[in-house]
Amino acid sequence: MRLSALIGMGMRWGKEGGFDPDLGPKMVLISEHIFADEVAEAREVLDDVLAGRFPDELHGYLRMTSAATYLMLERYDEAGVDLEAAQMADPELPYLKMLRATLYLGTERYEEAIVEAEAFLALLGGDADAYHVIGLCLEELDRTDEALEAYRNGLVDDPSSFDNLAALGLALPAEEKDEIAAHFARLIGPEQHFETIAAHFLDGEDAAAMEVVVEAYRRIAPEDPNVGYYGAQAAMLREDWDGAAEELAAVIPRVGEEDGLEYYCWAYLDCLFELDRPLDGYGDPVAVDFAFEYIASGLADAEETELLRELIARHERSLPDDDALPLYRAELLFAEGDNDGAASLLLAERERILRDNDGERLGRLENLLVRSLVRADRLAEAQREAAASTARDGDPYYEVIVGAVAGDVAACRGALEECLRQGYEPATFLDDVDAGSALAGDAFANLRAELLPDEPESAPPDDDR
Repeated sequence: MRLSALIGMGMRWGKEGGFDPDLGPKMVLISEHIFADEVAEAREVLDDVLAGRFPDELHGYLRMTSAATYLMLERYDEAGVDLEAAQMADPELPYLKMLRATLYLGTERYEEAIVEAEAFLALLGGDADAYHVIGLCLEELDRTDEALEAYRNGLVDDPSSFDNLAALGLALPAEEKDEIAAHFARLIGPEQHFETIAAHFLDGEDAAAMEVVVEAYRRIAPEDPNVGYYGAQAAMLREDWDGAAEELAAVIPRVGEEDGLEYYCWAYLDCLFELDRPLDGYGDPVAVDFAFEYIASGLADAEETELLRELIARHERSLPDDDALPLYRAELLFAEGDNDGAASLLLAERERILRDNDGERLGRLENLLVRSLVRADRLAEAQREAAASTARDGDPYYEVIVGAVAGDVAACRGALEECLRQGYEPATFLDDVDAGSALAGDAFANLRAELLPDEPESAPPDDDR
């Protein structure tokens, strides 16, 4: 039973109870927050209601609703307290069993969850949500055949149960995936569900399930570009990069920016990178300014200097005034070891590079500029840029780099302590291509013993924070 239904049960008490005059509107507000997926906001109103006066008859419903919101927030201890309070206030509430089943599922008490969900079904008959909980628990217990039957029962109870269809699709063996198509066709408004369920199968890396639902939807809405996008994603899961690129190339001309064009273009260009043909992506069907920046960033990260040089030359001929060009000219200088030239170019062209850009270039520019200045031994400028970066976003990573290279233990310590407070792993700094060797030196022995106990990773260090 969904949370909105639980709240709806108690609403009449707010209207008739004669206690808090705003109780009825507050219950409506709770319901509205739930429908909008604003669970935290619903909790605020519930806390207000529970702190006031309300009829004793409403107590069980309110605590049950409170438990349900805590379950949605995965705050299981608090949910358990509220369920016990609701049970004491009104032990006849059948939905307590369903909520307890959800609590046990969330806390990995799968056998107990099945018992509660089955008891709920015995009281009220079929319920798609109860079958879904049972199925999830059975999967966790490696009882897959029984789980499949539970999901199917959920779809019998409610043919539009997205949760049961999504779970069934992932759990079915590859040779039985065709079953998904029939269930998908029975959804109310399958066109409203296609993208969500396809994305669910993509998250589960289930190419076979994706292919079935894509073909089922292709029969319903063959012109929807999402058919091509998720068809390509399924091909990518199978590492059929040619097939994926072909499907995306066909659909990109029909996609508008409001439809998420950039995702289609990213996927297409990623396929060409996988095929070792990144420069083939420069030009139709992707706009050259978009293609240039995405391909250039990938080539720079992969240290493909000659391909980057060729791409820049092409782009200088096609779009010589593109604001992104100086950034990648600097990347090329940096890759060639001309750190002084890279830093000077970035400082001279910074305003242009960041003009009319929503900030996505800023992180790349900061990283390249600080590292170029450090390697060019322009440490005072590097420190100014690192401090400016910290002032912008509160992350002092670059101050760690500059402090380490400069041998400034005190400055490095302060920045490092803040980074660790923010959740950075110690090995991140020991692995850093610029800071790592300095931090491994004798000057930082005490700091290292205190703050950086981890050994560096064996993988090559990363230039990006």
